[in-house]
Amino acid sequence: MNSNHEELAFAPKVVLGLPAIAHQPGRIHKKTLIDQAASQTTDAALITRAVAGASVEAVLRAENVKIPAHADGQRRVDDIAVFHVDLSESASAGDVSRLVELLHRSMPRPLILFLTSPRDGELLSLALTHLNLGDPDRATSVVDRSVVVPLRSVAPGALRLDQLNRSDLWTFYRDMVRVAAADGQPASTSLSVEDALDLRGRLASLQSELQGVVRDAQREKSQARRIDLNTRARDLRQQIETVAGSLYSPTRRTDRHPRPIDR
Repeated sequence: MNSNHEELAFAPKVVLGLPAIAHQPGRIHKKTLIDQAASQTTDAALITRAVAGASVEAVLRAENVKIPAHADGQRRVDDIAVFHVDLSESASAGDVSRLVELLHRSMPRPLILFLTSPRDGELLSLALTHLNLGDPDRATSVVDRSVVVPLRSVAPGALRLDQLNRSDLWTFYRDMVRVAAADGQPASTSLSVEDALDLRGRLASLQSELQGVVRDAQREKSQARRIDLNTRARDLRQQIETVAGSLYSPTRRTDRHPRPIDR
């Protein structure tokens, strides 16, 4: 898939299946992002350095997506913003990790954040949050859990609004996080969002360790040590199969060792 086709296929309105009434894109000036998300000069400098451009793609509301609002003791979700951020060539993995945290914290409701990275391609960032009660204005959030997924690894159509739980906007958002964490193909409908995030994190950790063990085995000169490393690699592959079996549907498991995003 060339870059132009990828950009079209992974455009927020396509990925989410946005109705025309909800899709109302508009530019976000970098100064606005800084004013909203950066309380420290270092974060302002990070946004200046890491962001090449930004836009709001939609604001999902009960009236335009026909999903009821939600309210509880920790949050009120009566709308969900959809942002798109183009990352600069100079944005490091650390910059991106901090940037997505700042943006998710910068508003009192959940955010659907699309990212275009020169290094990693088209990404989606989601975060489970609750209202920051330490903020007297109640205008920011605390991030509890988050995930960044490469959109090319997500099953086409899996994140469309009409494919997710529409009981209310918070349930809808949590289901999006759950499905995204499983690359669009969760093992079952009973898989919770918390378990999906835990399993994805465990899988990434095991894959990273496996890569290191395989690399060390290739460099090792001692035969006895190579045998130990190869045994460890075999054990890790078995653990990866087990975790993947709990996270992904059987169809998704055919891609046995998906490349984790370095965050």
